[in-house]
Amino acid sequence: MPMKKGDRVECSYKGQMVYGVVVTGGDKVKVRLDGGESELRGFASSFRLSDHPLPKDKPSEMDRYSIRGYKSITGHGDSPCFEATILENGKPILYVENDGWGGCNLYSRCKNATTTDETRFHDAVKSWVAQFGYPDMMEPEDAWVDWWKFERPYGKLAEDMINRYKNI
Repeated sequence: MPMKKGDRVECSYKGQMVYGVVVTGGDKVKVRLDGGESELRGFASSFRLSDHPLPKDKPSEMDRYSIRGYKSITGHGDSPCFEATILENGKPILYVENDGWGGCNLYSRCKNATTTDETRFHDAVKSWVAQFGYPDMMEPEDAWVDWWKFERPYGKLAEDMINRYKNI
């Protein structure tokens, strides 16, 4: 039976049960394992649907923020080129983009968002990285965007992501 992108699955691998999320569905699938560091590929019949919970972070003030409309765009290509909208409790507050020419992401307020909304987001991100022992992290907003889009969906805990940056 084919599996679809986003399915939560499990299988026995090297003698232990592993869990993940289907990244590429069909009869032959690609599964990103919990933590987002490894992938398995194989026939869908090698995996079972699972109700094993995805690892979750402890609650934080960043829980009220999300990203919508992330899409890759044409750009220079030295880094991922994208655009997206950051929401606070479902309300669009910031537009974020990167044209791939190097440097950090560019942030601008959405229509009807205020300076207070923008400041609250930046302060929340700084507080978020500080709770994991990295209060002086450079460009924590950029790290959050990348984590939220590419690692969080696969159970990469924020603390693990931030520790990786601390050790670079």
